[in-house]
Amino acid sequence: MNKRALVCAALFLAGCGAPPPRPLTVFDTPSTAPAADAGGWYTFGPTRFKGRVANGVPEGKGLCIDTKTDPRTTVPCTFSQGVRTDEKYLAARGRELEQRRAAEIADREERKEWAREAERAEERQRQRQREAEREYRAANPNPENPFAMKEYAAIANIHNQFVDDTNRIVKEKEAERRAQQAAEQERAREEREAKALRQNQEMARRQQLAQASEDQRRAQAEQQRREREEQQKQAQERAQQESAKQKQAQEQEQRRQQALKDKAERLAKEQAEKAAAKQAMNEYMAAMKGGIHLAAINCFGQTEVTGRLPKIKGDYCIDVYYRASCPGNPTAYSGIAKNFIGGSGCFGDTSTISPKPSCKAEDIRVDVTDVRPGCN
Repeated sequence: MNKRALVCAALFLAGCGAPPPRPLTVFDTPSTAPAADAGGWYTFGPTRFKGRVANGVPEGKGLCIDTKTDPRTTVPCTFSQGVRTDEKYLAARGRELEQRRAAEIADREERKEWAREAERAEERQRQRQREAEREYRAANPNPENPFAMKEYAAIANIHNQFVDDTNRIVKEKEAERRAQQAAEQERAREEREAKALRQNQEMARRQQLAQASEDQRRAQAEQQRREREEQQKQAQERAQQESAKQKQAQEQEQRRQQALKDKAERLAKEQAEKAAAKQAMNEYMAAMKGGIHLAAINCFGQTEVTGRLPKIKGDYCIDVYYRASCPGNPTAYSGIAKNFIGGSGCFGDTSTISPKPSCKAEDIRVDVTDVRPGCN
């Protein structure tokens, strides 16, 4: 292997890999909150943020622009205490770290292969030098031979070149070691970033779970509030309905009581009126009984009872009950003058005595035994 190849291998092992990855979008609280530009954008390192800033760091939902990307696009983003937590960003960041880690692993493997090839070339060069030296000594036992001295000088030059190459390879190995150490440091840094990313993702997940739990709690509280309001509304409606029923029942009871009272009053009035009417009628009948004077007359061969009504206040239809008897004869003749209105003579209101008494009409005694309501 020629020197140019070794030099390239050393340079490759020394490290000309990809640029270091961008750090996570994490902002510490500055002593003085940044001021927004005319468009309302805040600048936090390579990230421009438009939204709410709390304690000098982005907080909540807003818009973000990554100034390291090309083209620069505006995307929705979410921050929690200065840490970006939106899912799309965290997912893209995770893919970026995985791709970078895979590329670094492939680069280290390629560097190791170059180092192994350099070691094999070095071993082949040493082997050729040893064989050349043995051949020279075998062919030139006299070291003071001018030709032998020239050949030995050539061998010495080769040996010096070998020493230089060995020193160079040692330096390359040292450079490789430093590169490997730097790679390990880079890997440790990326692991820290990955850990921070996982922590951010876990924080975002917990925030989402907490938000979901809070939303569920609020939804349950709202549902319970609506149920309580509905229960209160139904209770009020039931109370109103019950009050209306009670009022209606009270009104019905009042109407019933009033109807009963009116009926009782009406009945009492009717009874009083009837009692008064009956009393008046009884008094009238008693007055008539005491005031009517009946007598017997002969009307065309019939013995009739007639008489006049006394002038008593009232207008009642009466039946007059009487008893007629002849002098010295115990036989009595009873009769009723129906609907008696009184009069005199045969053409007045009369009642026939049947059977006909044995004595003359003018000798017959007629007594009123009772006066009762008639016209029935």
